[in-house]
Amino acid sequence: MLSLEKAIETLLSTINPITRTRLVSIEQAVGRMAAEDVHAPIDIPPFDRSPLDGYAIRSEDITGASQNSPVKLKVAAEIAAGTFWGEELKPGYAARIMTGGTIPNGADCVVKQEDTDDGEEEVEFYTPMNPSDNICSRGEDLKEGTLILTRGTSICYAHLGVLASVGRSRLIVRDRIRVGLLSTGDELTLPGEPLGQGKIYNSNLFMLAGRMKQLGAEVTTIYKAQDDVEEVCEIIQREIDGTDVFFTTGGVSVGRRDIMHPVLERLEAKKLFWKVALKPGTPVLTATYRNKPLICLSGNPFAALTDFELLGRPVLSKLSGDSSIEHTRITGVMADSFPKKSPMRRFIRATYENEKVYLSPYSHSSGSLMSLIGCNALIDVPAGNPGLKVGDKVELLRL
Repeated sequence: MLSLEKAIETLLSTINPITRTRLVSIEQAVGRMAAEDVHAPIDIPPFDRSPLDGYAIRSEDITGASQNSPVKLKVAAEIAAGTFWGEELKPGYAARIMTGGTIPNGADCVVKQEDTDDGEEEVEFYTPMNPSDNICSRGEDLKEGTLILTRGTSICYAHLGVLASVGRSRLIVRDRIRVGLLSTGDELTLPGEPLGQGKIYNSNLFMLAGRMKQLGAEVTTIYKAQDDVEEVCEIIQREIDGTDVFFTTGGVSVGRRDIMHPVLERLEAKKLFWKVALKPGTPVLTATYRNKPLICLSGNPFAALTDFELLGRPVLSKLSGDSSIEHTRITGVMADSFPKKSPMRRFIRATYENEKVYLSPYSHSSGSLMSLIGCNALIDVPAGNPGLKVGDKVELLRL
């Protein structure tokens, strides 16, 4: 059996990052990685504008204005947002202006409406102003040429706002990693179908597909198959060329119905390793086939998820070039006990909160799913641990 670290190293040594790109609309870009640098093509705002409703004036025209001694100016124009008044504001005149309106030539400040009598043809001002008061200057947010998005950046909603503000409607992004997923087992029934005697519903298929999508992958192939070597071989042969990595669940142990070993032989896949020194998920099996990684996970739900989290996530990270997919490791203090001995390195579902580590009240068996709800970390228990006690410091992988 390989150590987890050696298994990861072995897998990653077979993988090259995917360099495919595609042009998408900016609303489709969130969560993707930019494949180009983007510079602002214009100033933002693109003109001097008013941040409020009021009057654009020359500040010198209302020097000394007060409640007791207001200054009165004639109103020359009304400027709404989205309109443009092309004349120059003359001394002794004001222009009523709305929020977002363009500051007219000649004006050097804006007086908010509340500091006037809100006049129509003439308006009284009750407070003096300084040049540039209440003006959002051209380029105040962004200057033309400013680098606003760097190649390799994971795009968030804020980037979309900035891109839209400079007029970009489309963006070149890295293509999503294309994942194939196949679960095997004669006992498996798809949700929505009648559940026969001795059958169980297929949870792995949907749990793993959902997790892969959460991490930014595109699940292009999703299948359920019987424990049949020919059927599984046919699916993999047909679908793998359209994927960057192919995962299976089930059939990796030593029973008569554990078919993935003969599947790899039939495919003439290059086997990398079988079994990793950890629980759950020891019998994980990996290979390369048509230059694609083929990762065969355990059939037990939590074992399958553990294998995917520990081995699949580094693969997705390297393929995509997105380091944020990788785990972060932290330490915490046990708020509950786990008395079971761990002769082999073990990973336990947990909730990490305020430096404390809590265990789910549900079962921690490999087939249990309920204990995954609310789980945001895995406790990395070293081999030989006699059991975890309240107050023990532990190392965690944040999920």
